[in-house]
Amino acid sequence: MIAIIGLLIALLLPAIQAAREAARKMQCGNKQKQLALAAHNYQNTYSMLPMISGTENGIGSGARCKYTQNDQKAGLLIDLLPYLEAPQIYDLWKVSTVNPDGGVGAADSLDDVRRLQLDGLFICPSGLSSSAITLGVRAATHYRWNHGDAPFDNYKGQTGYETIAWRRGLGGHGKGSVIDFGSITDGLSNTAMFSERMFAESDPGILKITEGILQNGGTWTGSYAAARLTDRLIVLDYCGTNGEYKNPISGITYKSDYRGSFGHLYSSAVSFHSGFHTVLPPNGPAVRNNSSRDIAVMTPTSNHKGGVNLAKCDGSVTFITNAIDTNGTAKAAATTADEPSPFGIWGALGSRCGGESQTP
Repeated sequence: MIAIIGLLIALLLPAIQAAREAARKMQCGNKQKQLALAAHNYQNTYSMLPMISGTENGIGSGARCKYTQNDQKAGLLIDLLPYLEAPQIYDLWKVSTVNPDGGVGAADSLDDVRRLQLDGLFICPSGLSSSAITLGVRAATHYRWNHGDAPFDNYKGQTGYETIAWRRGLGGHGKGSVIDFGSITDGLSNTAMFSERMFAESDPGILKITEGILQNGGTWTGSYAAARLTDRLIVLDYCGTNGEYKNPISGITYKSDYRGSFGHLYSSAVSFHSGFHTVLPPNGPAVRNNSSRDIAVMTPTSNHKGGVNLAKCDGSVTFITNAIDTNGTAKAAATTADEPSPFGIWGALGSRCGGESQTP
């Protein structure tokens, strides 16, 4: 009898675990839907989507908090707080003098707004809770805004390639970067808005591809002001066979060049913390330029088996599998704002004005 009971438990346990994960996956999708609806409400209020970053002097400044330490680093998740039933947190940001892109140190006030964890809004039920972060006490996020298929993240200006990059994703960087639904010429149902990425507990980060990020400059070319992705296939070569980055990699110091502190600031505008790119397939590797965290390929990842949740601009949520078409032979990102994405259907989802009509 005991053996039979044990056998039944062994048979039932995987089914129970699968049912629990299915529920968590649904909860995650619902959170992203609420974020998309918040963006719709923002658009209805201000006739524009929230800016990835901007200053009090930028166009649409009346729609933003005037952060004393903004320096164009404040992320759009702050602006969505009033539409996510968290107006009291938004009010704290309005009067705060802290840098929304800066970390929290031991000397900071215990009521620093960056210490206020919003797991109910920004943390996936299948991921680590923000309390698992050991690199300071920071307000983390798994959920990220679409930064497009041409990665560059310079929030302090638009000169050169970065202008193309932000025009391909949703929203812009710096002054004059107003995007509305009319700017999404590929169609709301064909354009990504939110997705997710897991974060690591500490720095150096966990070396799993789904949770860690490799720091390397070989994927990029040009100066800081015009750095661009030239060969995404280099990043794919960093993959090992067990869901981890290779060890060793030529020119890379094991662990010390794998960064785990991304995603620890929902308030930051940089893609390292709050953006994603449709360059590599879901649950693929991520890489940042070793000269600056502002230049990176942030790939969506999740603990949901086989893919990630993604909210589109029409408010719908779909599950994107790891096998989505990314045109595996393409190397470089687009070089003009309105050309089709070189990265297949996945890249087309990231571009808002590439002229593509594909949708998974």
